[in-house]
Amino acid sequence: MRVALCRSIAAILLAASLPTDRAIVEAYMKFIEPPEGGLPGNYTGNSQYAIGEKIEISWVEGNMAQQYNLVMFQNWNSNSEIIQRGLPGEGKYSWVVGTSKNVEASNVFYFELQVQLANGDVRGGPTCHYFNILNVVSAVAPVIGANSGSAVPMSPPSMTTTTTACSSGTLAASTGTREPGPAGGMSTSAKLGLGVAIPTAILVGVLMGWLLFRRCQRASLNTEGSSSFGTGSQSERGSQSEQGCDKQELPALPRRTVEWVVKSELPG
Repeated sequence: MRVALCRSIAAILLAASLPTDRAIVEAYMKFIEPPEGGLPGNYTGNSQYAIGEKIEISWVEGNMAQQYNLVMFQNWNSNSEIIQRGLPGEGKYSWVVGTSKNVEASNVFYFELQVQLANGDVRGGPTCHYFNILNVVSAVAPVIGANSGSAVPMSPPSMTTTTTACSSGTLAASTGTREPGPAGGMSTSAKLGLGVAIPTAILVGVLMGWLLFRRCQRASLNTEGSSSFGTGSQSERGSQSEQGCDKQELPALPRRTVEWVVKSELPG
């Protein structure tokens, strides 16, 4: 009985001392992109991939006689997604970023290359460093997940709109706070509008200036004519007044008076 027990213990210790298939695989095979895995829970330097983006996953130094399945795990979810089956021990794979998992709950993921055995079974292989899958509409920062307690999902920025009505009740202006867009030049329609508006404004300005000049010139001529007419009338009236005064200073003597004076001087 004791001998059998000792043999069992020896067999267990021998089995534990032998390297597993996963250990053998991990000793040689590693990811290049994303980088090879580090310590569990180390999220420093996570790669950022947006949904719909196309990336190239690469790995090296695998057993070319084996086939591997590329699978993806969500950080706190044990259910994996198979990205591609039957990959070689060293190679590349182009992947359009996407997942059936809820990235609002956690956007932290990692890849694993699992060994596909001849009997259909799979065994674990090397993993890559953590990376983040971002929904460009709503996610703005890495979200580790509810179970890890390290981060909280961030909601997208909302737009606030304020409507102001005028007292007349005929005009309403809507103003909103929105994210700034990329800087750009004027549109073609705006350039055409300026090209038409500027020459038109110059032409209107020249025309208004010419009309104002003509109006001032006419006003000046009318003022000079009125002054000349008033001066001539006053001169004529002055001459007539002087002539009237001369006639009054030299009145004609009555004929009878002259005759009476002549008769009185004659001797009787």
